[in-house]
Amino acid sequence: MAKIALLFGYGQSADGELLFQTLDRCLLAIGAYHLGKINKIYITCHVNTNGIMMQDKMREYIVDCYVKKDDVIVIPKGTNTAGEIDTFLEAINPKEHKIFGISSSYHLPRIKYLFWARNVHVAVIGNWESVSWKDLRIEPIKMLNSFLRPFSSSKRIP
Repeated sequence: MAKIALLFGYGQSADGELLFQTLDRCLLAIGAYHLGKINKIYITCHVNTNGIMMQDKMREYIVDCYVKKDDVIVIPKGTNTAGEIDTFLEAINPKEHKIFGISSSYHLPRIKYLFWARNVHVAVIGNWESVSWKDLRIEPIKMLNSFLRPFSSSKRIP
């Protein structure tokens, strides 16, 4: 059974550089890959800041850290957490994989719930190193939205 991860995006600055929290999430994926916990890393976010695609910057950073280019799959369609999950689940057969969700710790309960609502088990990997107070204040609202609308809250580009 293949071990694959969905790496969730966070954001980038106006000049296209990855924000610290995005880099932190990438480092979690890189560590899990090099420890053999996962074989492939999926990035399904779609963020365009001034013509610079965050998902491409994430892939570049991960590959620069000695992850094989073919082991980082980018499908840039999800514009929020549920959208990233739905894009990922369209690309894989969940019954054939052990799935990991990689993000910041405050984000993990929402990830677990959204996968659960789709009848998919996910293990999660995260940490608190780069979390801001703003994220902690807004996450309960996002969790409530996901709880009330687990499918209709999904946002993706065509």
